Amino acid sequence: MLKYGIDLTLHAEKYDIADKKIYSIGFGALLICLDDNITKEITIPLVDKIKELSPETSRVVFKDNGFASDSDKTNIKETLKINNVNEFITI
Repeated sequence: MLKYGIDLTLHAEKYDIADKKIYSIGFGALLICLDDNITKEITIPLVDKIKELSPETSRVVFKDNGFASDSDKTNIKETLKINNVNEFITI
């Protein structure tokens, strides 16, 4: 969070989206999912949550080895990009 200039005292919430835990920091400024077996089915509900939270900018972080397949990772990345998610990050 510090790396992206996000204050450690910002509001944090947990959401269940497509049966995965998503942590929202700063009302959607940073969304983090560290679950396994992430598929493209998470994308539309995640985009809807970002639109609902309506942050100025949004970064989405996933665990790199958490994707079900490389094609799921690519599809998620491209769909988020189309929907104005500023950064797609894997750790």
